[in-house]
Amino acid sequence: MDQLGISNTSNMKIGLLAMHRQQALEAEIEAQQMSKDIRLKEKSEQKKKKKAEKVKVKMNMEMGYFKAVKGEFNIKESLTTSMGYETIFEYLGSYGPFQKRIHFLASLPAIMTAFHRLIGVFILAEPSFRCNLPDEDENYENTTLSFINTTYTCTRPGDEPNSTVACDQWVYDNSTYENSLVTEFDLVCDEAWLVPTGQSMVMLGDLLGSVVFGILSDRYGRKPTFFVSLVLQLVFGLVLAFLHNVIAFMVVRVAIGMATAGVFTTAYVIGVELVGPDKRLFAGVLIEFFWSVGYGILALAAYFIRDWRTLQISVTVPGALFLCYWWFIPESARWLMSEGRMEETKAVIEKAAKVNKVHIPDDVLASALKSVENEQQVGFSVRDLLKCPRMTIRALLVFFNWYAACCSFYGISLSTSSLGGNDHLNFFLVGVVELPAYAMLLLTLNKMGRVPILCASVLLGGLAHLSELLVPAGMTWLTVTLAMIGKFAVTMGFVVDFIITMEMFPTVIRNIAVGMGATCARFGSLVSPYIFLLAAYWHPLPQVIFGVQLLLAAIMTFGLPETLHKELPDTIEQGEKFGLE
Repeated sequence: MDQLGISNTSNMKIGLLAMHRQQALEAEIEAQQMSKDIRLKEKSEQKKKKKAEKVKVKMNMEMGYFKAVKGEFNIKESLTTSMGYETIFEYLGSYGPFQKRIHFLASLPAIMTAFHRLIGVFILAEPSFRCNLPDEDENYENTTLSFINTTYTCTRPGDEPNSTVACDQWVYDNSTYENSLVTEFDLVCDEAWLVPTGQSMVMLGDLLGSVVFGILSDRYGRKPTFFVSLVLQLVFGLVLAFLHNVIAFMVVRVAIGMATAGVFTTAYVIGVELVGPDKRLFAGVLIEFFWSVGYGILALAAYFIRDWRTLQISVTVPGALFLCYWWFIPESARWLMSEGRMEETKAVIEKAAKVNKVHIPDDVLASALKSVENEQQVGFSVRDLLKCPRMTIRALLVFFNWYAACCSFYGISLSTSSLGGNDHLNFFLVGVVELPAYAMLLLTLNKMGRVPILCASVLLGGLAHLSELLVPAGMTWLTVTLAMIGKFAVTMGFVVDFIITMEMFPTVIRNIAVGMGATCARFGSLVSPYIFLLAAYWHPLPQVIFGVQLLLAAIMTFGLPETLHKELPDTIEQGEKFGLE
């Protein structure tokens, strides 16, 4: 009996031990499952966070590009308005038939802005010239042969032996240009500085217009501002063709530059504000394609029209066709929403939904519209950017990149007649090479780091400029090829400058940073024509200046943080620490 009791006790202990082991195993399995659930939940939250961050990034990029295009410095951002507006695209679609139609129509005016921005290459063209000698008739028929073995350009032999006098009349080669402002007003020798001034006046107008029309479009709306600037571009473009005074020509060129800035910026904003966050970068780059198309069309027009006044009229009149846009282009729904004009906002959105054949629930639309009522605005200024040492240094580095890239961009664009060979073909090639540059960016921008692409592009551009010094005389094809390589490179660099500036600075001053960068770029386009005056002292000097600037810009990229796949900073403190981890 005792043995049986011991046996029962042992069995009970074994059973209890097995039960405890089973319970421990079940507890361990339950703990593992809980741990797995927690990890899945954390991953899910991280994905949601990353998705929200991507939406915020795209929203910030879009708003920042608008500020860059409009050249604004001070901002009062409303994230509430943006978030409320962005929810609509979940139902409307990012790039449906309605957005595609408006985006296409808004992109076409970029062709006209390219005409007016770059036509100075032809209407201010300086053909070969020499002094009109005393024994020649004033109505001397210009021929190419008359310039062979001629050294008298600004002075000619005087009446006394071994003496020279300044020329007061010139003979021009009209084999390429029937006439230009240079030949009509004798803008050569002591008056040669007026040629780059005429080029720079459009750039000055662009700088002023980006600010003026940016303010007007925010205050009075995108649509009316677009049409005001369109009418001004049309009127002043025609007025220019009938002027007979150089000073008046310069003043009107400023007005045209301002008008083109208004047309391009407001058309851009109208086209892109209707596009969803995931398509806005694509939509923005696509508009640049139309600019390049205008580049090519201008080359063809100038080839067939050799009289500068007729050419000016020919590229201006087609702008009248865009006046019919009043019946096809709606006001920006985002702007209407920000102004509290909810009924008009609702009408635009409902029209878009109808064309896209989708339905936006009434509660979603009402919630998006109501979100504006409680929005809070926070103001920041340039001082907030410059009060942080690390951000200040980075700002100076990237702003110089903006300046150098744009200076080279217009330096190449406006100097195609100095490359040798056919002026019109050179201009065409240097323009269309922008198209593969934009395509390359769309393919590589989100696969490679921003800093490597920026460094490589400005470095390549700088080397292309400096390589022109090594080209033997007579090898025009090589000079043109190097110019095309340089234009391809700086086009890429200019776009990456915008992207890296957008991603490097915190949300609260992001638009300020981009606006300052865009202003530095416009300053580069303003001084670029004057750099070519230095060729009078040493012919390759302009290429050396452009090349050295780009090489310095390439070195400065090593002081910039990589921003690809990085969480964007929101506050000043985060911006100061960005890239240190």
